[in-house]
Amino acid sequence: MNERVDYEISNYGIAGIDMLVDIGCGSGYYDRIISNKFPNLHFVLEDLPRDIWNNDLKKLLKKTVVNTPFAPNFKTNSRIIFGTQDSIPLESEQYKLVLCRLTLHEFSRKDEMTAELSRILNSTGTLVIVERISSYKGERDKECKQLYLTKEQVISSFGNLILTDTIRIGTPSENGMIFKFKKKTVVNS
Repeated sequence: MNERVDYEISNYGIAGIDMLVDIGCGSGYYDRIISNKFPNLHFVLEDLPRDIWNNDLKKLLKKTVVNTPFAPNFKTNSRIIFGTQDSIPLESEQYKLVLCRLTLHEFSRKDEMTAELSRILNSTGTLVIVERISSYKGERDKECKQLYLTKEQVISSFGNLILTDTIRIGTPSENGMIFKFKKKTVVNS
C-alpha cells in the first residue's frame, strides 16, 4: 500500500510548493502522510462541517481513522476551514496547488464546486483531481452511494481550465486517475 500511496503523492507536484489546499479533505489521512514527507509544507484543509455529515460517513471514519474528525498527530502548520456544498471560503486566485481527492463525484452541486476550485487557483497554479473512474455505466461509490464519473465527465467538469496531464494510479480494478489542470492564459496583444 505504501508504494501505491507514495506513487500517487509523487504525482501531485508538491516539490517546490509551500502550501497545499485540500478540498474535501475528510479525515486528513492523506494530508498527514504528505506532511510527513514534506515537513515544511503548510496545509489549508477544507471540508463540510462535521454536523452535516451523514451517519454512514461518520461510521466509515470511525472504522478507518482514530481520533476523528482529523487524523491524529497532524502537524501544526495547518488551517482547517469548513465550506458548504457550493462554496469554498478562501480568497480568489491565491493558491498554487489545490487538491481534490476522491470527492468530485460526491459533490451534489458539482458546477458550483468546480467553479470554486477554479476561482481559488492562482494564474500559474495546478488543480489536482484524483478520482476513481467509473468501470461501467451506473457504478456507484459504496460509501456515499453517488455515481462514479467517467474520465470524460471529470475533464468536461473543468471546461474553463486546460487539462495538462492524466496519470493512472492504483490497480486496474481500482481504476484511479489523477487529472492535472491549469488556468487558461490570456495573451494581451
